[in-house]
Formats: sequence, structure tokens, C-alpha cells
Amino acid sequence: MRRFDALLRRYWQLAALGGLFLLTIGIQSANAKLSGQIVSDQGDNFIRIMNMDGTQQVQITDGQGRVASPVWSPSGKKIAFSSNRVGSWSIYTINVDGTELRKLTSDRINDSSPDWSPDSQKIVYRSQGQIFVIDVEGGQPIQLTHNNVKNVYPAWSPRGDQIAYTSNGEIWIMDTDGNNAKQLTDRVGQSTQPAWSPDGNRIAYTRLDPCFQSTSKSPKCQRFKNLVSLTEKVVLLIATVLVAM
Repeated sequence: MRRFDALLRRYWQLAALGGLFLLTIGIQSANAKLSGQIVSDQGDNFIRIMNMDGTQQVQITDGQGRVASPVWSPSGKKIAFSSNRVGSWSIYTINVDGTELRKLTSDRINDSSPDWSPDSQKIVYRSQGQIFVIDVEGGQPIQLTHNNVKNVYPAWSPRGDQIAYTSNGEIWIMDTDGNNAKQLTDRVGQSTQPAWSPDGNRIAYTRLDPCFQSTSKSPKCQRFKNLVSLTEKVVLLIATVLVAM
């Protein structure tokens, strides 16, 4: 909590510099469950389940290879994650008790950033710079994006009808079949990591200030860089965008 308060104060300091904006601060863990438990990738080697206060940590993976991006299914029964346990990074699912580990993808190219459909029947993920979806029982993945730019961080809407994602540094949404792609942001700086509001009407995202992406010596950028340690490259502005109904 102290770290969150410190980050919140820092965000407001950044917003006060002038030319930087902060629309909304909101923290939502996609891994938090109503049961009061969260899932984490401890040290990139194990996935553990624990209570919200950090107690009763239970390791559910065996430590073979590295793991990343664990996300709890809406049903509360499974966890999806990416791992390089057999070579390239692939998408896996596992029951919350550590049983029934299943490898869903088998690309030689790295697969990452899984997210669940609201009915827990499908998983969207990123591979080769494109967005794919696959059934939780396996089968042939379906490619949703077909362009020559980098598409990352897919996020399924709570209503199940759309997927948000980052494409070429901007936030986009599309139907779950890949149709009707629409760009939502058009800002200076990189917008990324979309996260839906529970009602599906808004999307929170982070925007990397252009001062991080340049060697500018302007007074604003110098004040920004002096305030925020450059080793903390994930200190980002958090904003929201309204999703057109």
C-alpha cells in the first residue's frame, strides 16, 4: 500500500509538470478473484496462488522453465500462462490445484500475453507480432490480425464481443473474429496494455511519455527525467478511453 501511495504521488507530480496529462488513476488486477486469492509468477520460475494479504502461498507449477503472464480464468478453475519449459514460449493452462497441465500452442515462435474469454472457453494471445485465439481444449489457432505492425497485449472484453489490443503503439479494438478493427487512441507517446472496465464501457491503458523515447533536452523532458529514475521504465501515465457503443 505504501508503494502504491508513493507511485500515486509521483503520477500527480508528473501530471503537474505541464504538457503531461493524467485522466484517471485506477488499479485493477486481472488475476484477482472474488475468493480473495491472486496468482503470481514468483521470480519467473514458479506460479503460486496466495491470499490477498500474501499468506497461504501454494506453488502450482514444477519450476521447469520460466513462466510469465499468469491469468485466472473467469470460472476460477484454471490459470493460463506462457512458459518456455520445452523450448520456445508457448501458452499453457493448468488447474488451480496444479493438476492437468496442458500445452495449447506449439509454435516455434514465442507465444505470450494470454487472456481468457468471459465464458472461459477460449484464450486470446500474441504470437509473431499478431493476435490469435485458440480453444481451451486445443486445436488450430485462428489468426485475428493480419498486418505488418506489432500487435500485443490482447484483452477480451467482459461482454465477450470485442478484444482490445495494442497495435503499432496505439490502442485498438476488434470483434472476436478479427473484423471491424477500430483505433481508439492517437497520441504522442506509446499507448499500450489495455484493460477493460468491468462494465465493458471503458478501457484503461498506459502511455509512455515521449520523453522516455527520445534524447530531447527540452526543459520539460529534463524535469521529467530528473523526477523519474530511468531504471523505472514502467513508470507510466495511466489513462482511460471511452469505448463507443
